[in-house]
Amino acid sequence: MGIELDFVLYAVSLLLLAVYSGASVALEILSLSTSDRSVEDDDEESSHTDAAGEDPVRIGIALGVARGCAIALTVIMSIRVGYLHLFGPGDGALLSIAVFVFLSLL
Repeated sequence: MGIELDFVLYAVSLLLLAVYSGASVALEILSLSTSDRSVEDDDEESSHTDAAGEDPVRIGIALGVARGCAIALTVIMSIRVGYLHLFGPGDGALLSIAVFVFLSLL
């Protein structure tokens, strides 16, 4: 693969990780607000979140698996970009790549 493709795949992996992490947090907030709302009032008008409220566990598991895959892809692409294009096989490359992977996941 060329350097351009490596950097594009690295950027896509970061974007996927951001999207799945955001969706996971949004689902958690939505489920918390729905449970708080159902405790406060038991009317039937508060069911506007039925799409995520019907089976939030299944959606949460799917988002967790997708997020795990995105993390794995990000780590692999971080190591590839760091080793092949940024730091190389010189002294301290392992430490530099570890810091690069950590900053990518931060």
